[in-house]
Amino acid sequence: MASAYKHHYKRLINAISSLPTLDKVILHGTKIISGDVRKSDRSIFKSAYGIPFDQVKTIKIGIIRSKGIFLVKSVFTIGRPIALDLYDIHGSYIKGVEGHPDGIIRIQPAGSPDFIDIPIFQIEEIVYGKYN
Repeated sequence: MASAYKHHYKRLINAISSLPTLDKVILHGTKIISGDVRKSDRSIFKSAYGIPFDQVKTIKIGIIRSKGIFLVKSVFTIGRPIALDLYDIHGSYIKGVEGHPDGIIRIQPAGSPDFIDIPIFQIEEIVYGKYN
């Protein structure tokens, strides 16, 4: 009798684990917005070439602090250099790419019919749900 319950319990756990989860956009400070990240007109990636989107679970966003050409670009507001570090589901580093300085993330918060556009400079991290 106990093994029948154990079998049903395992099936229930597998079914719950296969449900999609919400994406999260973590802003600088303490605010976290949960919902569905949607594509935006202005992508956060400078170039999408060679990015393994099916493997990406987390994107950590940072401003490149470097001397030389990046400093000149920042001073003249030609474009702020953005670094996007991509991580997989296990937290392993995949690769780093350059972000688009005018990039925007569009998210539909959970329970809201409206979208919110968030500039890349306000975002610290994007964590995709199970199915991204």
